[in-house]
Amino acid sequence: NIQVYIYVSRWGEAEQAELENLGARIEIADETYGAVQARLPYHLLDKVAELGFITRVTAPTYGNPRSGSIQTEGDEIINAADVRALGFNGSGVKVGVISIGVVGLSSAQQSGDLPSVSVIQTATDDAEGTAMMEIVHDIAPEAALGFCGTPTGTSLEFSNCVLAFRNSFGADIIVDDLGYNLEPYFEDGIIARSAKAAVDAGVLFITAAGNDADRHYQSNYLVDTLGLDFHDFGRRAGGVSDVDVDFSIPPGETLVVVLQWSEPFGSACSDYDLARFDSQSVILDSSITVQNCNDDPIEFVWYTNPFASTTVNAFVVINKVSGSNRTLEMFY
Repeated sequence: NIQVYIYVSRWGEAEQAELENLGARIEIADETYGAVQARLPYHLLDKVAELGFITRVTAPTYGNPRSGSIQTEGDEIINAADVRALGFNGSGVKVGVISIGVVGLSSAQQSGDLPSVSVIQTATDDAEGTAMMEIVHDIAPEAALGFCGTPTGTSLEFSNCVLAFRNSFGADIIVDDLGYNLEPYFEDGIIARSAKAAVDAGVLFITAAGNDADRHYQSNYLVDTLGLDFHDFGRRAGGVSDVDVDFSIPPGETLVVVLQWSEPFGSACSDYDLARFDSQSVILDSSITVQNCNDDPIEFVWYTNPFASTTVNAFVVINKVSGSNRTLEMFY
């Protein structure tokens, strides 16, 4: 079985029964977004896609933690002690934390680093959520804390956590540290719409978006001077022509590059491709999905350095196959 998102035009008991008769195991059905998270036998994907009420079947959008490399000193940096001295210590405020795991929670509570926590849902074997709550507790020690994890990291699981914090926990503030690089960049997807609904209901919503600042590129497409239809990174930056971005991949490390462009999900008509080469011009990976007005404007490549002690130099290019010049946005 593989995990998928099934986008539907309608949803009810009859539609659920049709999917389950084909071997689908429904995990989440969200009528607000017309999306169903399910596990399917791989060989039945085509049969599922042919059902009349299904508009698209895609891979789920998975999140990755935007964790930093250094232990935070944020409490001192933001002079939180000065605010607490004025009497603002979080009393009467509920803070919900969304992350991937809460390992070590009991140890942190025994040591006094954390108080009682309302755990709505546990997730992976990771301590990221525990660390986040310790930071919140340091800054606002009287705030009530809640945790909600995403078991497989999908955007629908994230949305369910937001709803649980609003409806069950009564959160005044929701904070997360997850990034979803396959969510739409140029429109609101499931994550953004869930956050907006919470904000519209009076919740303060904070996410760690700034952690991706140095792993991001955005520019309007500019054709290269050789007529190869490659995006010219160099000229777009005001320099000499240069059609690739250079990366150094340390031994055992994995580089993932995600490209999107300014067209709506499900109806992209401009076709862009993404490819990664090594220093000998050998293709390490390529993403060549055909966009023909019923697809998502997204391509992504990845490569793991298989060597124990050798760094791999990789070069990423963007090729416009057909369509209009669009704004390109790339995370890596």
